[in-house]
Amino acid sequence: MVLPAPVFLQILPSKLGWEPGISNGGGIKPKGMHWRTFERLKTEHDALVGESLAGMAKRFGLLDRFMD
Repeated sequence: MVLPAPVFLQILPSKLGWEPGISNGGGIKPKGMHWRTFERLKTEHDALVGESLAGMAKRFGLLDRFMD
């Protein structure tokens, strides 16, 4: 089952022990989590945050201001 990005962005920070929300940034690796797992989840989190921010910028026309 594939979750939509907004739902997954709420779940992923809790798996990493981070505060939820795209504006809160990342955190440190939770104790006991494998580095490979942490890097995979962090990379996925960062990609989803980037997609969300790009979507918001497009929606509110923020990119148009910089392109002119």
